[in-house]
Parts: sequence; structure tokens; C-alpha cells
Amino acid sequence: MESQQAELELTYIKRVIESSRKSLVEKGVGYIFWGVLVVIGIGLQYSKFFFKIPLLHGYEWFVIIGFGWLVTFFLYKRKRGYKNSTSFGQQILSTLWIGAGIGLGIVGFIGSMSGTLPGLAITPVMSVILGVAYFASGKIYETKWMYFIGFGWWTGGIVLFFWHSIHTLALFGIMMILFQVIPGLYFYNKWKKEYKVKVQ
Repeated sequence: MESQQAELELTYIKRVIESSRKSLVEKGVGYIFWGVLVVIGIGLQYSKFFFKIPLLHGYEWFVIIGFGWLVTFFLYKRKRGYKNSTSFGQQILSTLWIGAGIGLGIVGFIGSMSGTLPGLAITPVMSVILGVAYFASGKIYETKWMYFIGFGWWTGGIVLFFWHSIHTLALFGIMMILFQVIPGLYFYNKWKKEYKVKVQ
């Protein structure tokens, strides 16, 4: 009797996961938004070092990331306001990326301010965290190319660990475009096509 109950519960869980996976619709806006924000921040850093533009000793990152979190929080609350707008899979994804975002913030701000992480160590550690987030997202979406994006972040992170140069910022920016913005554009175009089909 207990084994039958366990089998029924497992079957139910599998159905919930499968149905929520099918209902996953990713607009890609978050990927694009955060990718562009980080690239802007990197551009400001380059301006500070190479063009001698006076900036507030890294405080521009507080403004950029703070703005990003405010917009993300607003969009999250707005999405939660719609009935039946969040499936089980979407809740897992949201939790995963919020956790990754908090981890990235701790590495970027606390690690830097405490002096525990040297400046050049921040981008490779961030790359490792992003690799984990994308790898896990690939499983949730059942999308193989997201696994490869995870490996792309990890490979780039290894390179960043060994490359001690200010130009690691440029590499991180390129990775952000390749592994964050472009996937976001893919999701957005896919969402637009699916939305048009539903409307028709």
C-alpha cells in the first residue's frame, strides 16, 4: 500500500514538473537587460582607466546594479500580480536566478570592499557562478545549448583566472554579449513567434 502511494506521489510530481516545463515561456528580457547593464558598466570602467574620465571609484557600479535590481523587482512583482502567471518551473527559475544574482552581488561588492577578492579575481568568480546558473537552467528548460553556454562561462572563467590584465574586463564583456545578451535575443524572438501564433 505504501509503495503504491509512493508511486502515485512520484507520478504526480513528474506530471507537475512536465506541465510546468511546457508552460515555461521565457521572454529573454532579463537576460538582455542585465547583459546590457553589465556591458555599460564595463565601458565606464574602460573610460576611467584609458580615457581618464573621472568616476566615483567604482560607485558607478552601485548605481548600475541598484537600478537593475529595482527594475527586476518591479517586473517580478508585476508578473506575480497576474493570476496563474507563474508555474512551478518558473518559480524554480526565478529562485535560481535570484540566488545567482545575490551571489554575484556579494562577490562584486562585498568581496571587493573587504579586500578578500582582488579586482582581477571578481570576473572569473562571477563567470563560474553564471556557468552554474546556465547549466541548471538548461536542465529546467531541457535545452542542450544552455548547457554549452554554462560550459562557455566556465571556460571563460578559467581563462580569466590565468590572465592577469585590465583587458580581462573586455573578455568578460564579450562573454556577456555572447552568453547573456544573444541568448536573451533568441528567447525574445522565440517568444514573439509563439505569441503571434497564440493570438492568431
